[in-house]
Amino acid sequence: MHFALLFLIVAALAATLFPAWGWPTVLGSAFAAVVVLRLLLMLGGRRGKSADDAAN
Repeated sequence: MHFALLFLIVAALAATLFPAWGWPTVLGSAFAAVVVLRLLLMLGGRRGKSADDAAN
């Protein structure tokens, strides 16, 4: 749910800050930003776990 809200916020900001951009560009860039954030959180979360944490 948080990622959907983040997508809407980024899309609204991009549409406001870059009015010359078309809607496909605005929505595509917002989607790309959310995907990159999700990938960073997924990879960063696994890096901090040890083998003992995975067993529990």
